[in-house]
Amino acid sequence: MKTLPEFDALPPVEGRPQGNTWGFWGADDEIGTLNLLTPDTVQRAAAEVKSGRSASLDFPLDHFGERIGSRRQLEQNVIDYRSLAGMYVYDDELHFNTQSSSQWDGMTHCATQKDGYFYNGLKFEDVLKNRNGRNGTHRWLQRGGIVGRGILLDYPLWRQETAQGLVNAGSSHAITVAELDQMAKHFNVEIQQGDILLLRTGYSAWYNSASPEERIQVIKGEAFIGVEESMASVRWLWNKHIAAVATDAPGFEVCPVPWGDESKVVLHEWILVHFGMPLGELWNLEDLSVLCQQERRWSFFFTSAPLHDRGRPLPVISQQSPSVEIGPPHLQSPQMERNSLQGKVIAVTGGASGIGLGIVQKLIILKAKIAVADVSPQPPELKDVPDLIYTNVDVSSRDQVHAWVEEIVKKFGRLDGMCANAGICPYEGGIVSDELYQRIFAVCVTGVWNCGTEAYWQFKKQGGGGAIVNTSSGAGLRAVKGLAVYSAAKHAVIGLTRTWALDWALEGIRVNSLAPGLTESGMQRATFAQFPDVADRLGSGTPMGRMGKPHELADSVIFLLGDSATYVTGHVLSCDGGSMCGA
Repeated sequence: MKTLPEFDALPPVEGRPQGNTWGFWGADDEIGTLNLLTPDTVQRAAAEVKSGRSASLDFPLDHFGERIGSRRQLEQNVIDYRSLAGMYVYDDELHFNTQSSSQWDGMTHCATQKDGYFYNGLKFEDVLKNRNGRNGTHRWLQRGGIVGRGILLDYPLWRQETAQGLVNAGSSHAITVAELDQMAKHFNVEIQQGDILLLRTGYSAWYNSASPEERIQVIKGEAFIGVEESMASVRWLWNKHIAAVATDAPGFEVCPVPWGDESKVVLHEWILVHFGMPLGELWNLEDLSVLCQQERRWSFFFTSAPLHDRGRPLPVISQQSPSVEIGPPHLQSPQMERNSLQGKVIAVTGGASGIGLGIVQKLIILKAKIAVADVSPQPPELKDVPDLIYTNVDVSSRDQVHAWVEEIVKKFGRLDGMCANAGICPYEGGIVSDELYQRIFAVCVTGVWNCGTEAYWQFKKQGGGGAIVNTSSGAGLRAVKGLAVYSAAKHAVIGLTRTWALDWALEGIRVNSLAPGLTESGMQRATFAQFPDVADRLGSGTPMGRMGKPHELADSVIFLLGDSATYVTGHVLSCDGGSMCGA
């Protein structure tokens, strides 16, 4: 094994501090300390396999529910190929910030804050201007991934076994170099050249047990446990000849990091820029900790296959909390906002069947927090769904709607969107009884009025903003023979929608309406049950030759609720297979 120079004996690099390793592995090197993972090193590491047991080291992509540094969280869009190609196939589209869960910091993540240089002299502006993939994580994969001997230094376990007591991982507690050495000795770990150091600080255990309020407070303050920011830490990492480091905390060093303060030591710069050393953050070291305790050994065979990103030129993304701009605003892709409803609190009336159920099922996929109201019993597919409450509500009763909104706010803390979807469409035929007239208007108009006004007052309490989508009908845009009262009611819904949109626009409240055509829903089936041939005849009469499906109409509602429609209000969106083309 080649003997490496100590930190103070490294050859000097012009314009860089002592200890900088640019050029040490060659002027064109892009993998830094991963050069220590030679075939001999990996072969010796294979001897660590003894029991054959293994542990995964990553958290789910959506594990961390709070934004860290205003970074975008996981957004998922599920593509249903039944409507696209008549196939029972689902595809997933995922959009996430690579820093939002378990990850490796690559060598074009953090540059020197003084002059903007990455490892081995790559300029900050060259990453996007004329980048050819230099310093990308794909270089790690081209050499075979990260494979070697891993060692775990378990800080909370060490403190517990040495009767020191635990520390608060949600605070700026600094782990010293002396403690790193003491942990290695305690766990009988002899640190070897090319080792991959995993440091369990206890942060993820703290996070998993903390309340949402505690998490938010700590994350906003950016106060996290980590290794002390000192030249002693810098020298220790190099002199131990570590190949890579990773931790369960948001950063390897104690936070907040003193970015841009030249009088302070920033370990991120030393690890990533000066050494070219991969740095893992937010790793799941809990199962590994248990496994090491059970076997009473803290070294193991380690493998990692980082994200295979070739670093091709991409549009510049400028993060401005809490919004994200992607190049010029007019070039923003609506796909970036497809799942802007994740975590939003959305209320849906008439959610037990038909279009309403389709809307709820879409919201479940998008991981919204959902409140469903219906006069019918809760359907089986909506039972035991996380972040979903189901309430029997007669929307024609203002008191019941008011109590429902109060229940929503008590459960979820706010309201972000209201889908006033409940309706009835009994076949009228000729003259309608006063009782049926009153019932149709009570549900289809008064119900929308109650839901819209209750949502408005809740939005006002929250400081404005919010989206309302009222379900009207194609019958609200034209006359339909035999449905005089229903058509009049749906015309009224459109009138309410457009007037509310005018009245509430300056308060940031958007109000739109969905105008479905013939749809394969329970309400339509009930309407035409006594005329078996009517549905097929009417459906085949649409330009698309069929009736709509609830999930197709639900997609339109998702659009109107989400951030892709932030400049859309007072609009009536026809979703009818082209039926209105000739109207």
